[in-house]
Amino acid sequence: MHSYHSLKRLAHAVPLPAMFVDLDVFDSNVHALAQICRISGKTWRPATKSLRVPALLKRIQKIAGETQKGWMCFSIFEASYLYSQGFDDLLLAYPISTEAEYAEAFKLLEAGCNFHLMVDSLAHIAALSGALSKKIANDKRILRFQVCIDVDMSWRPLPFLHLGVCRSPIRSLAQFKEIFFEAQKSDFLLLTGVMGYEAQIAGLPDKNRFNRWQNPIKHLIRTLSKKNVLKRRGEIAEFLKAYKARLRFMNGGGTGSFEFAAQDPSLTEITAGSGPLQSQLFDYYTETTAQKILRPALFFALPICRIPDSKKVTLKSGGFVASGEVGQDRNPALYRPEGATLTASEGVGEVQTPVCVSDSSLYQLGDPFFFRPAKAGEIAEHFNHYGLFRDEKMEEIVPTYRGLGLNFF
Repeated sequence: MHSYHSLKRLAHAVPLPAMFVDLDVFDSNVHALAQICRISGKTWRPATKSLRVPALLKRIQKIAGETQKGWMCFSIFEASYLYSQGFDDLLLAYPISTEAEYAEAFKLLEAGCNFHLMVDSLAHIAALSGALSKKIANDKRILRFQVCIDVDMSWRPLPFLHLGVCRSPIRSLAQFKEIFFEAQKSDFLLLTGVMGYEAQIAGLPDKNRFNRWQNPIKHLIRTLSKKNVLKRRGEIAEFLKAYKARLRFMNGGGTGSFEFAAQDPSLTEITAGSGPLQSQLFDYYTETTAQKILRPALFFALPICRIPDSKKVTLKSGGFVASGEVGQDRNPALYRPEGATLTASEGVGEVQTPVCVSDSSLYQLGDPFFFRPAKAGEIAEHFNHYGLFRDEKMEEIVPTYRGLGLNFF
């Protein structure tokens, strides 16, 4: 448990606002996720979008050891950067679709990078095949894009009811087979993997303190959807086995469904990125790894710039509200000092954040207040550096993508 005074001492050593990562907790979280993979016989493919700090990616790689295999990244340009930094086996979470992306993918291919492009339609297969065929026309080299088929895992218990996110149009085994056989026919593609991400489980908290009446409904959706996901991923795995397809991986999971994914015999690997940092949203689950063994490792500090009255202080800078369905759970959570609360009238602002306190005379100008961001990755777009600390001492200041002048999102 972090005390306010210990965090305050850290904050006074750096310019504010600032972001902090507790290395002891971060390392412990990485060990815990790696151990679940080790027990289940699966590997862990961390999602880079949920960290966006190269030093933390390297730390995961070092601590997780043989259980960590590959990375899931967002764009082909991020993949290029990560490859230049020594990372390999890169799975792009989203399909590429522009000429600039095709050109970058070809550069990576020529460089020898082990990367996998996402496809979910005949159009993707035709576009990738066409782009590569143009590049290697009259070239005797055998070059092929490695591709992964993204299968929709949302739950549709009724024709008009869609529970999940709008991702892949592949919603049946028949549709999967159509894409599978078309990819197999292409001289320019090599099918290496399948992804079936259960977003309505991994991203659906059922212990949300802001919408308690919805929790039983969300818990039921999670429970029933798990059966559906296991069945559909199992059908694909059985087909691949019967066809004797030699794929390298079958991917699923997220921080919010890590243990569930670990128990799915169809999967060979699990993706999760927020778990090592344990951002606030992952406190709101009843049946996940996050609720049982992961602890908060990520905080940002805002300084007091005004003291308007005896019951309020005003913090400089904003609250960095997370994306997703609008709600109070997308706000950062006040972490330290304990007992402080956001005002109902202003909440978290863009350039100032007023906070209600029991007695403002207990604080001075410049004193920091600490928050936990709702999401782990997006917050990195607001900070150039993270301060990594251990035993209440700052060990290192490391750059984020933004601090390196990079923007892949």
